[in-house]
Amino acid sequence: MNLKAAVDALIYLWQNSDPFNGTNALYSAVRFVPEYPQAGMATPAVGLSLAGGVGVGKEIGWANRWRTPRIQVDILAADMLAATRIYQHMRTALITDLNHAGATGDAGDPGKGYLHAQGIRRVVMGEPIEQPWDDAGRVRRLVADAEPLFADA
Repeated sequence: MNLKAAVDALIYLWQNSDPFNGTNALYSAVRFVPEYPQAGMATPAVGLSLAGGVGVGKEIGWANRWRTPRIQVDILAADMLAATRIYQHMRTALITDLNHAGATGDAGDPGKGYLHAQGIRRVVMGEPIEQPWDDAGRVRRLVADAEPLFADA
């Protein structure tokens, strides 16, 4: 797996998990983009961009290396309550998917072990902090870190 595939897998999970795939007007309107939102004003949006991280060798003689890149998650919304709710639902979707242990016929679908099926072993999502986005305060911004663990392809 590579970094682009990991980010794409996270975006696919969130787009296809409750409540982002439902009929709720706020959550179904959230756009997930695989890059820094470039000071856009369209809300609600979630941008995922590379912010560093490390690769860790398993041990001498092994070909695969575990990667734990740090991905910056920018959540943009009209108000802080909406941004916080979006973050909480994203975190819940991660926990639900990664903790799925059932052997049902739909295992591997979003919310049912999708990330494991894609090759991501864990995702640590940090606590969000509020950051300014525009001087007038028209857009509220939460920033959190997400650190997926996956093996190099």
